[in-house]
Amino acid sequence: MSEKGKHIVILFISLAAVLVACSPKVRQSILTTIFDGVPPFEEDKALIVSIDTLGQVDSTRLLATAAALNSSKITYHEPFKNKKCSSCHNQLHIGELVAEEPQLCYQCHDKNNEEHTYKHGPAGAGFCTSCHNPHKANVNNLLASKGENLCFNCHNSESIYNNKIHQSAKKKEDCVNCHNPHSSENRFMLQPDACNNCHNSKINDFTFLHGPVGGNYCSTCHESHTSKKESLLVKTGKNLCLSCHNSLDIYTNTEHKNNRDKNCTECHSPHGGENKFMLN
Repeated sequence: MSEKGKHIVILFISLAAVLVACSPKVRQSILTTIFDGVPPFEEDKALIVSIDTLGQVDSTRLLATAAALNSSKITYHEPFKNKKCSSCHNQLHIGELVAEEPQLCYQCHDKNNEEHTYKHGPAGAGFCTSCHNPHKANVNNLLASKGENLCFNCHNSESIYNNKIHQSAKKKEDCVNCHNPHSSENRFMLQPDACNNCHNSKINDFTFLHGPVGGNYCSTCHESHTSKKESLLVKTGKNLCLSCHNSLDIYTNTEHKNNRDKNCTECHSPHGGENKFMLN
């Protein structure tokens, strides 16, 4: 090989070494100076993975995608933002997670959904990433979509809006205004103050409150959507009250012995009153 050829080979080897050592952005700048037609640099797509002689992942290069983290339009998952990929990923097998969902998420996040009786399907099964992006999103809380669009990935919009209650809620455009997205103490997973979005709260109307009213558990007595009974009640008459109150305790009471056929609300207010027996 001629002396000139050797210099050219050495030049290209040196250039290759420099390019490998540089950051993606600097590498693109060098290539643009030397060659025509080099694609423009896109920071989010500049994921460069390299393995050193020990087989360890070069985290500086691997995390080139996280270089531009100052955009106000994007929300970042904290481990991704802080370049702590190993919090979730096996560093030697980068596509592999260090634990399965939801245990992976519970390393940092509280198990809020386990505190309640009823759980939203994805939350109960531990599929957090059904609704949340694990790296970044342009929606708060790292949600995959905004508002009702996220819910309609699974729930049928036609079935939902055929319901009278939901027809009036269309303008809100966010199901979580009324429903808890993770879990609740009622099977419709209503938020504690969901009913107060449309109805006036009765909490401040009485000195003594009926338990479900005081706890904002309206759905204990009222079926929130489809009941055909008066006042959307779950059951009618005393049958509703005896769903919670023990009939033996009630009818052994002297005042109640001769009133077995009456409805409880003939004497008691269902929401509250000015005495502890909530008498009308």
